[in-house]
Amino acid sequence: MNSQTLDAIETARRILAALADKRNPDRADIDKLRWLAPPLAHMLPEELATEVIQLAAMISGAHLDPPKRWLDPRTRKATQAPP
Repeated sequence: MNSQTLDAIETARRILAALADKRNPDRADIDKLRWLAPPLAHMLPEELATEVIQLAAMISGAHLDPPKRWLDPRTRKATQAPP
């Protein structure tokens, strides 16, 4: 992974961490991701950060493990992930 990709991931991680802590993300971090990914600039910060991480994983060839359990949207109960 190149340094720009790593920087984008770290910036996205800070945005998501702030949102998870119910804090406003640093405006400079949001602006940085929008500068790094202009086609995604219209997205909300949480969508932007998530998309940047997913794109970085695809670009780097990293494989993200699928969840072993997932929330069934109909029943709202955790269940085994489909094979």
